[in-house]
Amino acid sequence: MLFLYKTASRAFWRQAVDLLEERDIRVYTKELQNHIDASSMRTNLRTEFDIYVCNDEDFGRAKQLLIGIGADNPPPVAMPDRWTTKVLIFGEIGRASCRERV
Repeated sequence: MLFLYKTASRAFWRQAVDLLEERDIRVYTKELQNHIDASSMRTNLRTEFDIYVCNDEDFGRAKQLLIGIGADNPPPVAMPDRWTTKVLIFGEIGRASCRERV
């Protein structure tokens, strides 16, 4: 099962699920309410709707169908190269160990 899409619009969520089911793509959906915003520790009363694709092989086709009905398509997150990752990780470990000694 792969996460496919999250939206705050009940209408778009319903349209997306109906379209995917029409095209014989099995989905699992979840409605999230009253979650805590970690940055402010306040309750957020906004409702979100998640869509998951049950069969991993359907993910690409499902994503294209959602884009076709207006879903946004953010570019993939660029991960740092291996060297940069090592510098960031080991640099942070070095700083943490220095703080512990003080």
